[in-house]
Amino acid sequence: AAPSTPSSTHNTMSYETTSIEMLFERDIPKIAKLFKEMDRGNGLNQEEFCGIFKKIYGDAVSDEELIALHMKIDPDCTSTVNLCRLMDYLVDNIVAKEAMEYRKQPFPKPFQFVPTGCLQPIVRVLFISRQADLFHYITITSVGLFTIWTDAFEKKKTTNLKLNKELLKSKNRLFTDMVYMREINQLAMTTSGGDLLFYDYSKDLLLKHCFVNNNVITSMNYWSDGSKAVFFTGDVFGYVTVFISYNIKENGLFCSAAYIQNRNIPEFSTIDVSVLLKNPSENFMCYKFMNYSGNSCRHVLYCAPIETFAICSRSSKILLLAALSKSPDQPASTTTLKSDKFSTFFKSVDYSVLSERLLTGSDDGTIRVWIPHKTTCEEILKGHGSAITHIKTHPRVRRFVSLSEDGIIYVWSEYTWMCLQSLPVQYMNLAPISSMCYNIFNNELVVANSNIAKCLGRGTEAYESASTSHDSLLCGLLYHSTYKQVVSACINGTVAVWAITTGELVMEFKVTLDHFRRLTAIAFDGPQRRLITADRKLRLWNFNNGAQLKVLSVAIPNEVTSIVCVRNRVFVSQMDSNIIYNLDINGDDNIFLENPYANGISSINIHNNKLATALTNGEIIVWNIETSKAVFSLNPNTSPRIHMIYNSHEEKMRSVSVSEGVEGEGNDGSCYSKGLQSTKGNIRTIILFLKTREVNVNTATLLISAGGHLYACSVIRQGGLLGRFKAVNNEGAVITTMTTDANEQMLLTGDDTGMIYMWNIQTFGFRTAEDKGPFEKIDGCYVSLHQPDLLRSWQCHLFGIVNVQCDPVCKYIITTGFDCNVQVWRNNGNPLGILGKNQWEDEKAQTQMAKSSSGRSQIQNFRTKAVKPKAKAPVHPSSFYPLPGVGLRGKKPKERSPDIPPILTPDPNADLSKTSDGQLATDKRTGRYSSYDMQSPISDLQESSHKTEQLSPASVGSAIEPRLPQRNEAQPPLPQTAPMKGNDNLNQISLQR
Repeated sequence: AAPSTPSSTHNTMSYETTSIEMLFERDIPKIAKLFKEMDRGNGLNQEEFCGIFKKIYGDAVSDEELIALHMKIDPDCTSTVNLCRLMDYLVDNIVAKEAMEYRKQPFPKPFQFVPTGCLQPIVRVLFISRQADLFHYITITSVGLFTIWTDAFEKKKTTNLKLNKELLKSKNRLFTDMVYMREINQLAMTTSGGDLLFYDYSKDLLLKHCFVNNNVITSMNYWSDGSKAVFFTGDVFGYVTVFISYNIKENGLFCSAAYIQNRNIPEFSTIDVSVLLKNPSENFMCYKFMNYSGNSCRHVLYCAPIETFAICSRSSKILLLAALSKSPDQPASTTTLKSDKFSTFFKSVDYSVLSERLLTGSDDGTIRVWIPHKTTCEEILKGHGSAITHIKTHPRVRRFVSLSEDGIIYVWSEYTWMCLQSLPVQYMNLAPISSMCYNIFNNELVVANSNIAKCLGRGTEAYESASTSHDSLLCGLLYHSTYKQVVSACINGTVAVWAITTGELVMEFKVTLDHFRRLTAIAFDGPQRRLITADRKLRLWNFNNGAQLKVLSVAIPNEVTSIVCVRNRVFVSQMDSNIIYNLDINGDDNIFLENPYANGISSINIHNNKLATALTNGEIIVWNIETSKAVFSLNPNTSPRIHMIYNSHEEKMRSVSVSEGVEGEGNDGSCYSKGLQSTKGNIRTIILFLKTREVNVNTATLLISAGGHLYACSVIRQGGLLGRFKAVNNEGAVITTMTTDANEQMLLTGDDTGMIYMWNIQTFGFRTAEDKGPFEKIDGCYVSLHQPDLLRSWQCHLFGIVNVQCDPVCKYIITTGFDCNVQVWRNNGNPLGILGKNQWEDEKAQTQMAKSSSGRSQIQNFRTKAVKPKAKAPVHPSSFYPLPGVGLRGKKPKERSPDIPPILTPDPNADLSKTSDGQLATDKRTGRYSSYDMQSPISDLQESSHKTEQLSPASVGSAIEPRLPQRNEAQPPLPQTAPMKGNDNLNQISLQR
């Protein structure tokens, strides 16, 4: 990765919100007083609730906001809210907001494991920048296994360093340390036998030089400003030897007179330290001094800004500060820092350039801050529970990190000397961490023993390019038309609520209790006040503040594939099971439906009193939910006809009351993996009822996707398969998800190649005498092969699409993919942004604010006061602002432009917006869709919300008169039957995983 530029403002997520909840927090006493005056014991209804806040804020808050708040506080639909419930809601909201503060931490993501295949410890990890656009990591193990990694830690090259042992002091040597000298492109390595070896990094790691020194070298380090270079070593007797080159690029590191060529190996030479000490020159200087500690040097550090060496003794009791000498004969001025008799203060040390302080780690877990050359510490930082082995500072940001023996990393602010974050190192074995690297270019922490773990920090383009909406695979996606919010969930149990008008994260909370239970499905309840989640238990949540409201008593043994809620009943299907749960969401009136012929259920859906279940073998079973009996079955892959289920079969498909669940296969740790294995090799069948259509034999009310085809079926006794067509472009592609707009005029489908298709289905699935074909005759039935109009198709994700949802008018489309991202699109295929990564402006709110007068300025004043932070001590900007000079992995910094996918459409002037009567707008002169309002701002959602609220997926749909296709080809007459009126639609919403 090249050094990156600071992240652009519009792409940086900001989680501070001017929500109505934050507006009320400062006026709680006044609100409580009015509540007590108005409440007569039964709570306040919506009108009374809105009246209280109108008295306080006037026009500063809108009626829509207050009604939405009343609904959020009343998830149980009791129609009244008392003061206690309001306070509980606000407190839960505050707690949930505080839990979201981790996103502002310097390292929000956990450590990622990097397998190495090594059995020996890695003694050093280094980040190398050889050229302006070439960055990578290198590692060396104790036995000499040298590996070059890309900056994303993809293994690139491994070399086993082989040496001529006759040249070394110790034949059974182990590598102990490594430094990189960029100016001469060499690596210096030390061994356990005291050898100091120099390798040419540009020529297949050829051994170039070896030190000739009477003493055993125990530590070394290197510093350079590009011209002047300082290389220094510490030995077993406590001596420090300093080598200075004033122009390393021109003259190298050592004087040429010190090199002794080897007769047997011409390309190899030794370096005599005594020659360097006796022969100073104007280009080089070499001198030696004692560290006065009485034992060997454990660690040496050069503090360039103050030209001082910091030498830790082997006992860690003493730290010697020695100034850089101007000449070999001039003695170095020194300062000795000592530990007390109970602790060792100097197990690790580093120097902060910005705060001009020495930082030392002790064996009792404390960090001491020292002013150089003063013998008393300035600050003592507490937090670690064991000895501190590594301290690393940042040269551009006042922040440093420390690592202790228990594998915990602490991030500290140099402004307040307070801990900003504690970060456990995960996925490492029990061996101690032997090396730590702080990559300041990408703000990345890397630790190693025999394995490697890495953690990418905030504030760089590398972090933003790698960040996703969720940390794990997405398993659920919902859209709430009243709140204008997107709810997404991933398998690790994290639920996120986003504002679609701005892309802002509104709420985030955890719904699983441990790492062994995976979340597999989510859904709204009937009134869309509560969120239902499924791991092994069904849980109800107030998704506006993350509060858990209820846990149903029934345990689900296998992976949940679908949840559908109708009024107070919730239907649950599971993988590798023939049981469908029919549960009472408010009580214990629970039953289940059992199909002895099913081997697993992939999805379910409900229309009127019919429950349709799609089995993993492609068969569809339709149940009567009032009688709990299976009525008929169909399989469009094998036959277009409806097959009735007779009494002998019905007896086996029984309803049984349950209280604590049904015993079956599966357990906490295996249910999710077992579900994945069971679907391997099978094509998942998805079903979707068209609830606004009139139920009759010639009208398809059920859409079925299997593989890359879509089937339209009439699900009544005389019905069957009416039409089918191929709904994917790529050969072998499989449909993974589908949904419709509120009026069911447009169908959205997504496949496993990442493509989204938008179909006009107003005339699809109707059988009339005027149909001209083409047809396919199957089992004596004519099945239409006519494909509905494809309005748009575009590439949404690089991999498969998991879910797709849209707003009621299908102006904005939300997709989730296997890339762990939730993306928002306009209906013309242009991307609006990725949730959790981008934010956009509410254009309507800005326009209203610009046109408003004093009333709206009052709103602005209220909002500003509500979110204004309190005065505090100086805050570390390092964890809130982009780091300077940091770049995208593997590339030079460049301007970022939106990635607009290709758009495929039969008519480039298509208009997907709705007219007042809910139909697609057309141009009467040409008969084509016009291009009006294709680029409308996202704020238009607010204009249409009050018109389409009753048409949301959880509301009663109104039937529309189908516009049938006109064709000229001759066709055989098709039988007609009288239409059958269906029952009233039930309030429902379903999510297919």
